[in-house]
Amino acid sequence: MQNYTPRPGREAKEDFFTELFAYTLRNEPVMLQKFQQLIDWECNKPLICTQKTFPINSGKFCRCDLLLLDPITDDGIIIESKIGDEFKKKQIYTYLELAQERNLRVISITRDDSPKITELQNKHAKEGIISKFQHFFWFQIYMMIRKVGSDKGLRSPFLIQELIKYMEEENMAEFEGFRDCDLGTWSAYDQLREKMDSYLEQLKLKLQSDGFKPKQNNSEAELFRGYKLVAYKDKEISGYFWIGFWHIDFDRYRDGRIFCCIQLDPSDKSRTDKLMKQSSLLERSTKEDYDGVMRYKALMSIIGDSDSDEQRAKLDEFFINSIKQIQKDGCFEFIY
Repeated sequence: MQNYTPRPGREAKEDFFTELFAYTLRNEPVMLQKFQQLIDWECNKPLICTQKTFPINSGKFCRCDLLLLDPITDDGIIIESKIGDEFKKKQIYTYLELAQERNLRVISITRDDSPKITELQNKHAKEGIISKFQHFFWFQIYMMIRKVGSDKGLRSPFLIQELIKYMEEENMAEFEGFRDCDLGTWSAYDQLREKMDSYLEQLKLKLQSDGFKPKQNNSEAELFRGYKLVAYKDKEISGYFWIGFWHIDFDRYRDGRIFCCIQLDPSDKSRTDKLMKQSSLLERSTKEDYDGVMRYKALMSIIGDSDSDEQRAKLDEFFINSIKQIQKDGCFEFIY
């Protein structure tokens, strides 16, 4: 794969995986059928093209990573794949411009969360636009492929299994759970961060299904990874709820203590006591130079001997149920 020539500004593995994914769609009818069901598009024998370039009316050229095209109706799906790189400025809008000129839809599939995708989704929701745009995470595609792998009617079961293995190696799979050894050493930190992001991507989808609009907020210092929700009580109290993973100072704690954290930063810090009285879940922060309220729980206490499904359930309970309870207590409403 490392000999695969990348395009400028794009990793070799992204183009390599696009070709691998397209090849599998062409050669495994069961996977093609399940993928079409997932993206809600139907075509008996679609043309599957990679790196196809189209001129658009603005004078630009639009190069599509992957294109599924109906040879009869000429409608189809533009698919842009990302495994680590961020979208270039206006890249998605260029695809949408092409989609408007032709009978096409745009689908982005990313391994990691993308601020540009969130911005586009929120913009369309605010304006009430029924968009030609959809977004998926690669872990959703991975879950679909895992189900395909158990189908007895596969033409190429070996190909499907190799695709699954590659996605697991590239952290494109679903949340696989934390281990004790993930928390104890610097050498495991990059893998730990990828597992955090994997869980947070799934948390985002659940929050969105409940009507929230989570905005990605990974700090530059990487001491916090998660999302923020806009919250308000009345004209006197407003602020953001930060939900995610919080890292305590690694210089002070050599084991790298990490907490699941819900933190409210009210615009008027004199209201902290009032907030604490309203909800038994929240307590005054112990962080220096900060007078907000928090709820936190050590990640180590969630790991224990539990597997990934149990960990996910515990994390969901902490984050989602806490937010709902805070609403129920009358502490805050959230801007949807």
